[in-house]
Amino acid sequence: MRRFTKLLCAFLCTILIAALSAAAIVSAETPQSPFDVSGLYFSETYFDDFDGKTQEEIYAEWNGVVKSLRPQPVTADGWLTADWDTNTGVGYSFKQAYRNARYDFDVKYEPNGSTSHATVVFRAVSGAGNFYGGMQSGSTSGNVNGVAFSYYNSSAQAGSMTISVADSAGEVMKDRAVFELPYPEGIDFKESTHVTAYDLDDRLLFFVENQPFAAVVFDGLSGDLYTEGKVFGAGGELLGDFQKTVRRESNFAITARYSTVYLDNFSLAQDVTAQQIYDVSGLYFSETYFDDFDGK
Repeated sequence: MRRFTKLLCAFLCTILIAALSAAAIVSAETPQSPFDVSGLYFSETYFDDFDGKTQEEIYAEWNGVVKSLRPQPVTADGWLTADWDTNTGVGYSFKQAYRNARYDFDVKYEPNGSTSHATVVFRAVSGAGNFYGGMQSGSTSGNVNGVAFSYYNSSAQAGSMTISVADSAGEVMKDRAVFELPYPEGIDFKESTHVTAYDLDDRLLFFVENQPFAAVVFDGLSGDLYTEGKVFGAGGELLGDFQKTVRRESNFAITARYSTVYLDNFSLAQDVTAQQIYDVSGLYFSETYFDDFDGK
């Protein structure tokens, strides 16, 4: 009997070890998606559809990039616009910097030149990180910094978005780390396109029409700077890595080069996940017992 018990224990232990090993292999083969934001909660702190806004109202919340002359920046149909060839300047930077935020907005563009691009910028040291410089091969446009999603870039393959990472210390455009991704099917950004960007300290997630598009994941934290990272496509495939210092917080910016960019329905929401631990709103309780123990 004792021998049978030992054999049974050995058999069960073998099965348990095999099951744990299989689970470990599955876990290794299926890591958590960089796009997974389940369990995070955000509270909207700012929204603007720009309709009927005057230049004074716009510049109370936004900094203009480069040009100082400020004619009416809002179109008749309510888009905030910047046009390289007019005095509206080349873009806008939201004045308030945030860490762990979600941005929802609509964009579109019109190309006006042979070296044009339309770009959304995060993690810049100031303004739009000088991402209005030329992106063509060998460009020496200087002091570029931050992480940029160029939803149009005439120097890239047609139908592709360029993702750029430039060192926070500033560098010339040709030295930035560059990655390209084809547009989602049916999207060309010439018509109104909805974008959601999660700026989550160690990750930048870019969704197009509510679908994952690109993820920039940071690593090697040193003080308030990340020192390296990886870029992933919509399916979690690795596009490449980079060694650049990147800030932990952002002033959202949009900028143009020889093009007209449009921004609408801009929403900014802050991460309030930590507050949700104590949130009992929406719960209802009915007392079923009470005792003050007096005279018991």
